[in-house]
Amino acid sequence: MSGYDKARRRMRTVIVAAALAPALLLSTGAAQAAAPHPAPVPAPRSAPRAMPHGAPPEAEPAAADPWIVSLGDSYISGEGGRWAGNTDDSYTKVDALGPTAYYDNPTNTGELIPLCHRSKSAEIHIGGGVNSLNLACSGAQTSTFTNSDGDFKPGLDFYNVGGHQGQALMLENFAKTHHVTMVAVSIGGNDFGFGDIVTACVKAYLESTPIHDFYCKDDSAVTQHFAPANVALVTSHITQALLNVRTAMARAGYADSSYKILLQNYPAPLPYGAAFRYPESGYARQTTGGCGMWNADVDWALNTAMPNVSSAEFTAAARSGLTNIVKLDISSAFHTRRLCQNTVGLLEEEGLNSWTSPGAVDKTEWIDQIRIATLGTPYFQQESLHPNYWGQLALRNCVRQAYDNGAIRGGSCVMAGTGRDARGEPNMALTDTTVLAGLDTAARAYAKQGLYSGAWAEQGQPIRQVAVASDPVHGPVVAVLVNAGNLWVRQGSLTAPWVQEAVGVSQIAVATDPVHGVLLGVRLTGGSVFAKQGLNGTWVHERDNVAQVSVATDFAHGPLIGVLGTDNVAYAKEGSLTAGWVQQSGGVHQIAVAANPLRGPLITVIGNGSAAWAREGSLTAPWVHEADGVAEIADASDSVHGPLIAYVGTGRTLWAKQGSLTAPWVREYDNVTQAAVATDPVHGPLISALDTARVWRAKQGGLSANWVIQRSDIVQVAAAS
Repeated sequence: MSGYDKARRRMRTVIVAAALAPALLLSTGAAQAAAPHPAPVPAPRSAPRAMPHGAPPEAEPAAADPWIVSLGDSYISGEGGRWAGNTDDSYTKVDALGPTAYYDNPTNTGELIPLCHRSKSAEIHIGGGVNSLNLACSGAQTSTFTNSDGDFKPGLDFYNVGGHQGQALMLENFAKTHHVTMVAVSIGGNDFGFGDIVTACVKAYLESTPIHDFYCKDDSAVTQHFAPANVALVTSHITQALLNVRTAMARAGYADSSYKILLQNYPAPLPYGAAFRYPESGYARQTTGGCGMWNADVDWALNTAMPNVSSAEFTAAARSGLTNIVKLDISSAFHTRRLCQNTVGLLEEEGLNSWTSPGAVDKTEWIDQIRIATLGTPYFQQESLHPNYWGQLALRNCVRQAYDNGAIRGGSCVMAGTGRDARGEPNMALTDTTVLAGLDTAARAYAKQGLYSGAWAEQGQPIRQVAVASDPVHGPVVAVLVNAGNLWVRQGSLTAPWVQEAVGVSQIAVATDPVHGVLLGVRLTGGSVFAKQGLNGTWVHERDNVAQVSVATDFAHGPLIGVLGTDNVAYAKEGSLTAGWVQQSGGVHQIAVAANPLRGPLITVIGNGSAAWAREGSLTAPWVHEADGVAEIADASDSVHGPLIAYVGTGRTLWAKQGSLTAPWVREYDNVTQAAVATDPVHGPLISALDTARVWRAKQGGLSANWVIQRSDIVQVAAAS
């Protein structure tokens, strides 16, 4: 590579302090070019009148109309929301909001806090008679600071110096005179120092040579941000920030029960390396796409960095002890619309003339390019890798659904098809990934989404076994084994068409994750086990002489399969369907497996008569003795709540634990014949129990949550979330 070429590539990206995952730290904006602007488009309801330095309005008569307020960083302020898609041609082709996109002062002539970039397309402005105030600021951390360029960045605190206020204080003052019903929060990404991380990743890509490749994932200065000690520190900062929200509202006269905190995590702005539309070699990945990073570094960021950030946020919610927090998972919101993904393109690559061209919302990216050469253009460096106009409107759609006319609820924000709705927003859905299924005494299967839903969908008859799985991208998955030994599967909804997958089956297992899709495992009547990943995948012969199969999968590690041989020896494999088997233990009577993107595999077995053992983190981790007198065991795991293990004792009492293999057991219910468990970062533990009277109960959210009766006359239960 010539010195000129290397310099040319570096000019575009090395000096960026962008955020690969949450929060662009860079706050230096390019000068606005004086250029004509196309006809404006209708803008969302702008934030209310505010005082200098971004403080809320002075006291006004209290209003009965509801208000919702956003606090946090660039991923909720609306950073990047001016641009609809990306182009390497004239900026006018993607300029959806024009030069006033980030203006929020009373006269719409500038920003109250320079470079906070509170966009008019920001997600908080849901409209429909709901008033909104955007107090978030691009570049904000949990605590207030002024950056090296002299830009004030209010944190979620009560800072009050020289007319500058922290966001918690702004909220307090505003809530005293307005009826605030929801506070939406996105915070923590900048506390992990993503600017330095991405600078290192981009430099590693650009400074690699034909002789040696450099990867930021191998740089200790990068990986230390996600060392356990730093993750714990940032988690404590987010916890305090959430408690500051509560203090602000309490000082304004609000009881916890009178409003909700909607806590959101961060979306993935880039796809996995294999899904980039530009090759790693050459210049196009950066000079055309604005996404110059190695596949391995992007994969590391998606599998390690982002899960740690999201885990810190949702763990902080639990540690705060606040009972009015609901969680909005936006991690998969931009699936197939990410920067440089092979499912979308630049305007010119898709044959589109402008962002207003028919189909532009489906054919172009929802994330802004990494831009460096912004001088003399209306672009800002800090817009890089943030949701653009389409991305902001997509998130707004989900926030509106979360607000739900005041009946505020959490869930996972995902695409619900192509095109735009009547408001001009991308079609999105706020889904509940909880799935419950049961089989009654008439061999009829039923399933539903959501613990409290009464919308049961009949799945067929006569059925021998039902199994379920769920993830935000692929939705619910239902697998049924009919009495004739045929396996049928449906995916995406509880009424999707059935697909016959196998015949001659005696036992089924199913799992799914957002990246790898559905994982099916079957034991044939002759004892052979086969597995496939994806409904369009190919069956792989896994093992013979098997008595039981269990499967799990997560986006970081891929498939996990556990089998119990007819000789009572248990084996497991992870990573691919053709990975090598690792012997787990002999003398085993049951095996269960669960997958966790941060903590690795969870294996539980019943062995040595009726003793339960578990291992976590690897297929060769030390065994931990869990309990004696065990008749049946079930497990699950997620990156926020950790391992969830439940067992039915020989005396038919159901016990459960979560958080670690050495956590205390909690007595859950008596006279239980079968249990099923699941857990996810948004909803927490889900425990399903069938009693000796064939009454089916379930609980969710904690081991001490209340039981909810599901159905009666049931003989088998399944659960997923």
